[in-house]
Amino acid sequence: MNVNFTKQEREELEQCKKSLIISWNGRKNGGIPRIDEPFYNWCRRTKQPYVRVTLKRTSADIFMDLPNASGLLDKSGAQQFHALCSEFGFPPQEIKYENPSADGLPREMAADFAKNLVEIGRNYCSRFEHN
Repeated sequence: MNVNFTKQEREELEQCKKSLIISWNGRKNGGIPRIDEPFYNWCRRTKQPYVRVTLKRTSADIFMDLPNASGLLDKSGAQQFHALCSEFGFPPQEIKYENPSADGLPREMAADFAKNLVEIGRNYCSRFEHN
């Protein structure tokens, strides 16, 4: 995809590549930033985890995709994810263990949760590369 980005979009895309996190305010029409697909493709190509944070008024939905075929964590990664959710006091019934995502996390916790989730993804990717 050859898209002409604004200077702000180029800078945002580069920041996303550094943090491995893309974040935006949720929109009723479901619109996503133009940099989302290029960022996702870059993550796949470079074998990095992709973390998306959709901010709502008082909460956030957080999702991580991984460069493996299934996008799912291994047992060690799932244990780390469970520990992260417990650390943040996120109710277990709202955690999707089969894939690393959390819906309805308090908005003020989203940035720290996402940074920790990136580390879980990086750890997973490191294990995945060495197998």
